[in-house]
Amino acid sequence: MLAAIALVLANAPASTSPLIYLDCTIMQRGQPVEWQITLNEGEGTVDYDTVISGPQRKPARFTADAVYFIGFTLSRIDLTMVRPHTDGPNEAGKCRLAKPKTRAF
Repeated sequence: MLAAIALVLANAPASTSPLIYLDCTIMQRGQPVEWQITLNEGEGTVDYDTVISGPQRKPARFTADAVYFIGFTLSRIDLTMVRPHTDGPNEAGKCRLAKPKTRAF
């Protein structure tokens, strides 16, 4: 019986959550910073690229209404993104869905 269950689970397809691409503008240190974000819920990661950090991949926690990564909360409801600070203004901004670029392969 256990062998049959293990066989079924081994042949189950891997998570096929689609990648979500976002373009965001976040106010950081009083200046707007552009973020390109790729959410990979199936892998539990977020990829982002900014002029400040360069390309990064970090673990993320996905819930029904938000994604949490590197201190940011990204709302799945209204696409706002906020990182609170105790010693200054919050970093906050807005995202929009981006279309992935056409690839050659």
